[in-house]
Amino acid sequence: MRASSSPSDLSLALAALQDIFPHSLLSSSALLDPIRTFLRTLASLGATLSSVRLPSAPLGLSAYYVLASAEASSNLARYDGVQFGYRAEEKVGEKEQLYARTRTEGFGKEVRKRLLLGTFALSAECVLSLCPARPEGSPPEPCADSCLSARRRAFDNYYLQAQRVRRLIQLELDDLFSSPSPLAAPVSPTARRSDGVDFLLHPSTMSTAPLLSSYSPPSSGSTPTPTASPDDRTSASRSAYVQDLLSLPASLAGLPALSIPAGRATDDGWPVGVTLVGQWGADREVLEVAQRVEMARREAQR
Repeated sequence: MRASSSPSDLSLALAALQDIFPHSLLSSSALLDPIRTFLRTLASLGATLSSVRLPSAPLGLSAYYVLASAEASSNLARYDGVQFGYRAEEKVGEKEQLYARTRTEGFGKEVRKRLLLGTFALSAECVLSLCPARPEGSPPEPCADSCLSARRRAFDNYYLQAQRVRRLIQLELDDLFSSPSPLAAPVSPTARRSDGVDFLLHPSTMSTAPLLSSYSPPSSGSTPTPTASPDDRTSASRSAYVQDLLSLPASLAGLPALSIPAGRATDDGWPVGVTLVGQWGADREVLEVAQRVEMARREAQR
């Protein structure tokens, strides 16, 4: 996988992940033009370019938010105001209410949203309305083993399914690389697939950096400035979630990835990036290639 040490020779097989090139980017020449120029620079350095498919990529966004929220719910459970973190003002005789107010006041809106989603995804409690063994009108006590499937439904349908999607994406990415994953079954260190690639490429974002005003309304007492409408802020907030589609394949599979400057958009002049993804354990190679590509791009701009 290691390329020539000369910055003018990049004898590597690179492939663009076709399934995570969003339509909004493909329809925008302002963003696409610098990426095309970047790819032409790679080709001029001797890199072989192609495109590959990652069929499970569209499923990754849902799996990512289930898994990330579940991890947040588990990891942030310790911040209860007793041993760690912020503690709300305590009132005499208050116990459960103190715990609830501490977490409500201490966590922001986005964190609370993910905690609720993660707690639900990990829940294995009895779902009364789904229990086939509970007679109508019976008291709300915990069920016996007769409704075990109902108790595990949320955990199985969300968390375990998300883990299966994560594993599927990992296997599909492994099949794209020329070098086998060190985490797979024991293989020869020199084993390589002739139809594989050394690195994967995809856009880093779906747009250039947004204005802060598109996410937050102006604070009281601040100097009036042109700001986005509430509808624009809602659209920007939703777009921020979809942006994760471009970073989640490497994150879910545990692969090294690095965003490289590819130029500037032709409309607003803000930077545009391309992400370089390598096989598991190829962190050094990713950094070396990124450094040489950046050196070549700067030389071409002189």
